[in-house]
Amino acid sequence: MARIEALQDEKASLLSRVIFGAVRRRLGLVSEMWRVCAHVPRLQFGRAIAEVMLDRSALVERRLRWLGVIKTAVMIGCPA
Repeated sequence: MARIEALQDEKASLLSRVIFGAVRRRLGLVSEMWRVCAHVPRLQFGRAIAEVMLDRSALVERRLRWLGVIKTAVMIGCPA
């Protein structure tokens, strides 16, 4: 559980709601990390840009990249 309360959809800005929608389409749910980042819109926007750039990167194939994400999540003990 995060120390900072997660931002709910009703209190989120328009940009945050758009990002929440994109994350929900991609992953099926909006994780608490995205909701906590929504308190600082510049941080949330930067994280969203980094995720898009990583997803579109052609240096490493998608399956291998997701395997790395899942392995990292298992190692640090958080759900992916």
